[in-house]
Amino acid sequence: PGRPLFDLAVKLRAVTRKVGVELWVNDRVDVAAASGADGVHLGAGALGLDDVRAIAPTLAVACSTHTAEEVAAAAAK
Repeated sequence: PGRPLFDLAVKLRAVTRKVGVELWVNDRVDVAAASGADGVHLGAGALGLDDVRAIAPTLAVACSTHTAEEVAAAAAK
């Protein structure tokens, strides 16, 4: 199931580079890193930030937060 997403990300990466905008991939660190995306968004239940940094240390990471506690926890990392 990852191959079609990867193929799409590669095509979108080419377009986003041409027009000067970032490409972010949702919840798929592997696809984001392999396609050259600028970042990955982590939703609830996704890999932890430490895991993402171990897999793709240069990838920018954003995460969803829904409470003040989640914001504080995310900001601390």
